[in-house]
Amino acid sequence: MGSSRSGRHPNSQAVRELHGEKNLAGHNHHEPWALEGEVIKPEGMSPGASAVWDRVSPACLEMRTLTISDVETFRAYCELQASFDECVKQKSAEGFAMFTLAEDYTGTLRVNVHAAIKLEKELSSALRPFYDYFGMNPLTRAKIR
Repeated sequence: MGSSRSGRHPNSQAVRELHGEKNLAGHNHHEPWALEGEVIKPEGMSPGASAVWDRVSPACLEMRTLTISDVETFRAYCELQASFDECVKQKSAEGFAMFTLAEDYTGTLRVNVHAAIKLEKELSSALRPFYDYFGMNPLTRAKIR
């Protein structure tokens, strides 16, 4: 059946306003708001993540999906995206083989998948919620007003 906590979670007031909802019934009047102020790139990011920040943050700032309250979440996104970008670069390296054949201990041929391909698949799943959170896909971007 389901419990009282099952089902979709309610959107925050900020998301509801971004989507242009007029009906504010059930609004949480004690919901905390994101802090106002200048968003500054945090120290200690990897070089790849810093490049992702420089490339993506202007668009997120323009859409107002990146605020001071989101800096650490955006930092995590940047680190994951930098790792994903490295996997993509690996695939264009000279001598890259997506699949290799190897014999196991019984002499049977096995097809092995390159580690960069496996990691790319895992990272793409991990990145998807960040794309939604920061409005970086057409579906979520269309909902922002």
